[in-house]
Amino acid sequence: MDRGYFSVDAILAAEDRVPVVFNTMAASLGFLDPACKDEDLPARSRVELPLWLALALQAKNMVRVELPRHYSARFREDLLAGPDAVDIRERSAFFYETGTALARVKRDDHLQRTMRMVFAGPRFRHILDASLNSGGDDMTDFLQDLPHAERALFHAGSQGSKAQEAYKKGTHAQLGIAEVLKGGSAPVDRTVGGQGGKESNPSL
Repeated sequence: MDRGYFSVDAILAAEDRVPVVFNTMAASLGFLDPACKDEDLPARSRVELPLWLALALQAKNMVRVELPRHYSARFREDLLAGPDAVDIRERSAFFYETGTALARVKRDDHLQRTMRMVFAGPRFRHILDASLNSGGDDMTDFLQDLPHAERALFHAGSQGSKAQEAYKKGTHAQLGIAEVLKGGSAPVDRTVGGQGGKESNPSL
């Protein structure tokens, strides 16, 4: 949630819906609850709102943000017991981002540790291994079950693997002179050891 105001990923993650309970009556918001027949939403009504709106309203003490079921204590136990057997993306495409934001707002240290342990545990090793050894295989089926953060991990590993192979084959980009050294007034020695080939400074 803190990756930048103009981050597309942050914007999409902030659209994750989370349950809230209104602390006060909300005028003209009865439509948020399908069971509400009044124009106004009564206090103690429980509805789901986008994460960004839920956090903004809680900051004004208008609502109390609650945890979705897939961040409950029981789900965390299942997740820690067998992380590879749980379809995380089915719960949320931005499971880690939303979970981390909720843990911070709720001051839930256990949820924070769970997010870290699951991401950096067996799933991390499995995903990284797949990304480094996928070669030219079609990984569509594998990727469709991963939430956003794990997909990013896979792509980072895959790109790193390709770069390493290119380096071994000598097809990597050639090293050049840094832009900061081009067009300067100081002389640039382009030879090994600094002998010969010096460019004179026309201003001297």
